[in-house]
This record gives sequence, C-alpha cells and structure tokens, in this order.
Amino acid sequence: INAEYMGATPGHQRQKLYACQALVNVTRANHHRIHCFLDIVCYSFETFVLSYSDDWLCATLIDHFFAIVREGPSLVQPQLFAALETIFTKTRSKDVRLLCLSNIHKLIQQFGDSLSEWAVLLHLLEVPALSQEETQQGFRILQFICSDFLRHLQPPQLLTLIEVVGHYTRAEGANVNLNLTAVQVLWEVADCVVHSEAQGEFWVPMFLQLRETACDTRPEVRNASITTLCRTLMTHGKAIPGEAWSACVWEVLLKVLDGVEDAAARAEHEPLSTSELMHHSKDTQAKQWDETRCIAVDGILRVCRHHYLHLSQAVPDFLDAMKRIVTHLHLAAVHTSESVALVGVHGLQQLFSKLQDYPPALWGMAWSTWEMLADLIAAGTASVSVANALVAGLQDLYSPPPFAPYLTRLRCLLDKLLRSPLATNSFTHPSKLQNSALALLHLVATTSECSLEVFEQLASYLPDRATLEGLPPGPDVSLEATFGRLEYCNRVFETLDTLHTAHPTPPH
Repeated sequence: INAEYMGATPGHQRQKLYACQALVNVTRANHHRIHCFLDIVCYSFETFVLSYSDDWLCATLIDHFFAIVREGPSLVQPQLFAALETIFTKTRSKDVRLLCLSNIHKLIQQFGDSLSEWAVLLHLLEVPALSQEETQQGFRILQFICSDFLRHLQPPQLLTLIEVVGHYTRAEGANVNLNLTAVQVLWEVADCVVHSEAQGEFWVPMFLQLRETACDTRPEVRNASITTLCRTLMTHGKAIPGEAWSACVWEVLLKVLDGVEDAAARAEHEPLSTSELMHHSKDTQAKQWDETRCIAVDGILRVCRHHYLHLSQAVPDFLDAMKRIVTHLHLAAVHTSESVALVGVHGLQQLFSKLQDYPPALWGMAWSTWEMLADLIAAGTASVSVANALVAGLQDLYSPPPFAPYLTRLRCLLDKLLRSPLATNSFTHPSKLQNSALALLHLVATTSECSLEVFEQLASYLPDRATLEGLPPGPDVSLEATFGRLEYCNRVFETLDTLHTAHPTPPH
C-alpha cells in the first residue's frame, strides 16, 4: 500500500486516495492486533500527510487517522499520539493543523476519561507554535480540559497544564478577552490544586505564570493577573506550605513590585501607542501604569497583612522582605500622582494598624516617609488629599508608647503642615487639614509629657498683644498672611484654652 501511494505519478489523485483508503481499511479491520504493524501505520500516515499538498486529501487522512486512534486499544496510544505530534508540528498546512485541533477536541469529549497521553496533547496546545485562529481553537480545548478533566491529570501533566495556560494569558496575537479568560482559568486551577494531595509543588509554578503576566503591555491583562494573584493568596494562603510561601514572597510578590515599578518608570517617557478615545485618567502610558502600580502595591500589602503572623513564622527572612515592601510604600507615597501617593500613605497606616508591636526597622522607615511627605506638602508639591490622609493616618496610629521617642519629630511634622500653603488655601476656614493637625496636637499634649511644648507651639501660631495693639486702623493683609484667617486663629485659641483648662497652673 505504501509503495502504491509513493509510486503514484503526480496528479493521479485517485491512485493516492485508493492507497490511503486501503491503509485505513486494513488498519481498522485489524485494530485488535494493530500493535503488530503500528510502526508501519504511523510512518505511512506521517508520510502521506506531509508529502502531499492537497488539503482535501490530507483532511480525509486526518479524519481516518483519528478514527484509528479512537478505535485502537489504550496501549498503542503513545505511538499514535507521537505520530499525531509529528504531523501537527511538521505540516505547513494551516487547515491540517486546525483539523487536528478539532479532532483532538472531539477525542477528549468522547474518551477523555481513558486518555493517557495528556502530555502530548498539552504540548500541541502551546501558544508559541499556534497561529491566531489556532490559538482560539486550542484555548477552547484547554478550557474544556480544565473544566472537566483536571482530576485525570497526574502531577507532571498538571504542571504542564499550568505552564500552557500561562502562555495563553500572555498570547499577544489573541483577543484580550482570551487572555483575561486564561487568567480566570488559572484561578480555577488554583481551586483544584488546593484539594490535591501534592499541592505544594503546584503553587509556585502557578504564581510564577501570574508574575510573568503582571508586566504585560496591556493594562487589562496585567491588572487582572495581579488581582488574581492576590485573590488566590488571600483565599488559599493557609493551605500553602511554608517553603512555597518563602519562594512566593521573594520570587513572586517582590518581583512583581519591582517589575511594575521599573515598567512604570519607563512609561513616563513613552507615548500611548493607540488612537482609541480614552478617559483622561488613562490617556497616557504613565497613567495606565500608575493604575497597575496602585493595584500591585495595595494587593500585595493586603496579602502580607492578612497572613502576617503565619509569614513571620514560615518565612525566615520575612522582616527583610517587609523592608522591601515598605520601600515600595515609600516610593508610592512620595509619587507625583495623587492616586499612587494615596495608596502609599494609606498602605503605611494599614500596615501598622494590623501589627501588635512596631518592628523598629519598619517604624523608622515609616517615619522617614512621613517626614519627606511633610517636606513635599510644605513645598506645595503634594495634594491636599495626601496631606489629609497623612494626618488622619497618624491620628489613627497614635499611641503614647510607640510614639514617645518621636514626639519632637511629630510636632515638627505637624508644624510644617500647619504652615503649608495647602493648610490655608481652602474654601472653608479653618480647613480640614488645620482642624485635623490641631486635633492631633491636642491629643499629643493630653497623653504625653510634652504638654508645655505643645502649648508654646500653638501660641506661636497667634499674634501676641504687642502685635495686635500696634495694628493700624482698618484691615491688615500682612497679619492674615502671617497668622492665617481669623477663623483659624480662633480655632487655635480654643485649643489653647482647652489645654489651659486641663492644666490650670502652667509653669509660666
């Protein structure tokens, strides 16, 4: 039969078709003993399909070949699927490859419970070797496997599946919806992994795939990847063993933060490569990466806060990792983008509100950030929302023991805020920032040993008697420029009066 096919002269399609049909008939009639001549069958099909350019004839051969695969005993599956892999990878016909994928889908639907060659099938679905149309077809097969046959995969096959799904999350030529769905499929795989006996070996490879997608050029894809990563860790974190957590913290979470930080820095000098009409908050590369940065910093901090006690025991060098995370909070807090800065400021406040005691290394880094923010606010380069968030966070965290060594620095910080342009440029007087800062100074005075220092600081915000008596008749603009609006001065005086009432016999 093989000689009949190979000996046919060009253009004699009927002779070739007869040889093909004869091969199929002989094989199907003897499928119970196909193992005796399987090598010849596989070689013949490979030769027939790869040596002829007629798509119709190749399609007929592929259909017959899959009929043999379906009817053959399971012990011959390895050789048959090896032949299929050879045909799929070596053929130049797009139609043949699509037909192979279509038949693979049917094969899994009918015989998925008894298939043994999952590794070969998953290898055929790898994105780099597929065209855009093949990628769509391949992903449909992959979705079907993930929804119905995950329990049939052995650990090595499941690892291959995770890698293949990861490729689909980053498939550049595919529709963005396919990438987003692939990210969701990884979430479904995580739900399956958590019930696996050997789950420890699957977590890190899955998180590495999400890490690779976290810096994708398309904002929808990278944002979905980071969100899925953080959501998976929040949901299944207690099921992840300690050694996997260590790799996750150092090789995934911190590298996501570093990668997003670097990409965001580069994006400040890159134009947007699309002509689509966009909202003003996303109309530049820098703004889109700022959004990703907010998602990454906020999500990863939330994971570390939620599992802080577990991580401090499971990850030996977790404090060093937290220093890196606080460094990213610092970079976010002093960023020129208001949304990024607010994430950094709120992140520091949320981090320490979760802790029972403040690690000195982290606490010192936080104070450096807050003081730098106060300098930016005093210079007028930060927004009033960031200034209000800073004071609200300090007020929420304030407790005498941890703040005791920092009271002088706190009073200096609040002094910069009260004298800043942001405190006075307001539609209401006193402004929200002035009210909050004065309330915090009052709290410090009533809960510490520095009430006199606070009293003197507040008094410095008011004109003395000599200044008031020396005023000329009529309004004085210079006095308001120096001490602020009358409503603010009244608020300062009320705070002073409250402190005097609480300490009726001051030293002087």
